[in-house]
Amino acid sequence: MKIVAWIIVSLAVMTVVFVALRHFSRGISASTAAQILEDCLSGRAAPHDLDSLLNLKHADPRVERAKLECIRIERECTSTDGQAFCDERGRERVREIIAELRKS
Repeated sequence: MKIVAWIIVSLAVMTVVFVALRHFSRGISASTAAQILEDCLSGRAAPHDLDSLLNLKHADPRVERAKLECIRIERECTSTDGQAFCDERGRERVREIIAELRKS
């Protein structure tokens, strides 16, 4: 009887984990990505906000392209003051990404 209960509980836990992983593996939406980038430009973003864009794999190809471009911008357009995500040239590129993400 204990073995059957253990198997049932194990299956239930595995099901919950599987559903949670499928939900979170989809990444974020284009509108959420655009909002995160706007918040980064305005200085309102929390430190982990940009991580949710840059560190997840996104189901939406537009968001995935935006992520890859932001990684390039971070590498190529480093801010000289060390406070901002990128320099002005990079900020302009981020504004273009935001506009592209806002298109429906």
